Amino acid sequence: MKKNIMPKISLAVLCFLIETNIARAFTTANDGTEYNFEKLSTIENAGVKKIMEGNTICYMIETSDTIASNDVFKIDQGVIIKFADQAELVILGEADLQSTEEHPTLLTTTSDNTAYGISLRNEGGIMMSWINFEHVGFTAMSPGSVNVSHCHFSNHNGKTAAALFFISAGTMSTISDCVFERCTNAAIGSAANASQPMTITNCVFNQNSTDNTNKPQINITASEIVIDNCKVLGDSSSITVNNMVGGIGISNFVGYESDIKITNCQIMHNRYGIGTVGSAKIVVKDNLICHNNHEANPMNGGSGISFYDPYGQTTALVAQNLIEGNMWGITIIGCKDVNVGKPAGSEVSSPGLNVFKNNGFNNQPYDLYNNSTITVYAQNNIWSVEQQTEELIETVIYHQHDNSNLGEVIFMPAFDETSHMSSLRLKKEEGKLYDLNGRVVKVQNNKRNLLISNGKKMVR
Repeated sequence: MKKNIMPKISLAVLCFLIETNIARAFTTANDGTEYNFEKLSTIENAGVKKIMEGNTICYMIETSDTIASNDVFKIDQGVIIKFADQAELVILGEADLQSTEEHPTLLTTTSDNTAYGISLRNEGGIMMSWINFEHVGFTAMSPGSVNVSHCHFSNHNGKTAAALFFISAGTMSTISDCVFERCTNAAIGSAANASQPMTITNCVFNQNSTDNTNKPQINITASEIVIDNCKVLGDSSSITVNNMVGGIGISNFVGYESDIKITNCQIMHNRYGIGTVGSAKIVVKDNLICHNNHEANPMNGGSGISFYDPYGQTTALVAQNLIEGNMWGITIIGCKDVNVGKPAGSEVSSPGLNVFKNNGFNNQPYDLYNNSTITVYAQNNIWSVEQQTEELIETVIYHQHDNSNLGEVIFMPAFDETSHMSSLRLKKEEGKLYDLNGRVVKVQNNKRNLLISNGKKMVR
């Protein structure tokens, strides 16, 4: 049996530069002046009109303006900004886009949805917080750090490849405590030829890529990437909604050095959960990767985790995840060393402790599919069989045993709760939770782990 399980991950064009269809109506004086929308509204040819919507100040951006490189732009707090057809604010100078929780700023459109929003093209990066982007987006073309927190991106109109889009390479940027929902294209994206390191933490991604093309909700190029404590959620009500949309897609088409960590996330109800293409060093740990089965043809997708590297350079550690309800639990094509469970002795040592449950389709279970020639260690896991015996586990793994051209999966010993607890000499006390290393876990700890409570396995 041979199959192509890795979906093609659509990324931005190799070199992308925003060009609007209207001339720049206004460029600031380039003399060190500080501007905001209030000041622009007082300049006759700036194309910014101030009106009131109830008790809220609203600025209508009727044409596109540029903040010159020697000038400064500071966002107005607690106001509404409405961009007209094709309008855009381009920032070449220093900028401060920090609003507050008490006085957030809304960026939206007029009656149409064809505006761009804000494009950052300075040298120094930016701090941005408490801004709600509705229909419009934010594009970063800056070598400096772009730090985004407590922002809300909704219903992005698709004028750029992502609601938050990084066009060029830059220094480490952070996206934290943000929400992205129902955006036409990806929520966060980066150009295929741009090494843009980023840390994404405490964010929610909900039903993005609504145009239902082959673009995951997070659609970025490999670099130093950390995605931690995020929710990447498709539509749980129907597997036919957005059935072309993956969860997290990270590709390396240019050969960048790449260190990827995906931890403590919920990745659920997408076409696939995590898909990597090209060489990388990867850690996938402590995640819930469930029901990523929104794919009409299982030969084209549906993996909880998929590693694809025909050049044989990728190393990956997969540990302590719940992998449930996907068409394929884990699929491997190429790569150098994918360790799903080997406590020692490998280039990347994994404790295993993954829980597999009900992965497969058409009454055929697939917890792990080794569609490569490498030997894969997958010891010390709990597989989706009634008893953790070699004979039964063999039925949920596809490897050399099924096709002599493929590499072997070494999956025994599986996790043995009885011997593990005996070796720890752990006295189970009523009402306490223990992790698989025998440590007591406090109830208020919100970290997801496989736990033992009163002798029973549970995921928390």
